[in-house]
Amino acid sequence: MGKGFVNLSLVTPWVILRALLGAITWDLITWWLGLPTSSSHALIGGYAGAAMAHVAWTKGFQHTLEGLIVGSGPSRCCSFSRAADRHGFA
Repeated sequence: MGKGFVNLSLVTPWVILRALLGAITWDLITWWLGLPTSSSHALIGGYAGAAMAHVAWTKGFQHTLEGLIVGSGPSRCCSFSRAADRHGFA
């Protein structure tokens, strides 16, 4: 999981553990508040967040997006725009 989404050279067992803990925490909070949520989306968000946090911790906050593989500059913007359109957010 994560090939083509997260820079795999940054993934350690700690990153995976933190991704799981983030997803579990998010699911518990939304369950407690009675909000509808998707556990699979929580896992992917936790994985991306853990990878970004790992990069911020090791290289500095300004390099945070290096944890994700989404292109650079204008292509990054287009990638997010296409993803939002595909998922009905536009």
